[in-house]
Amino acid sequence: PWEDYGFVPLDECPIIGKTPRSGDLGLGKVRGDEIAAWLDENPEYDDYIILDDDRDMLDSQMDRFIYCDSKVGLSYENWEQIREIWPEVIRRNKNESL
Repeated sequence: PWEDYGFVPLDECPIIGKTPRSGDLGLGKVRGDEIAAWLDENPEYDDYIILDDDRDMLDSQMDRFIYCDSKVGLSYENWEQIREIWPEVIRRNKNESL
């Protein structure tokens, strides 16, 4: 099960917000700008990974970005990328679920 890998069931994950759309911000159509705007408005969230089916992220976001194919969803390859980027969070969640 996903819990063995440090994930929690989706119904236990709070929805903390959603990113604004570019048109609402008066920005270009770059997904990275939308994410940056949300993070600017929510500075308490500084430990994150971007899982998205759009590839147009800002250069400053690329070390936290994982592309997810919208036709496949979250794949095992994505999971391996998450583990590589965020190992301490995975360990913490896994230990808390034990």
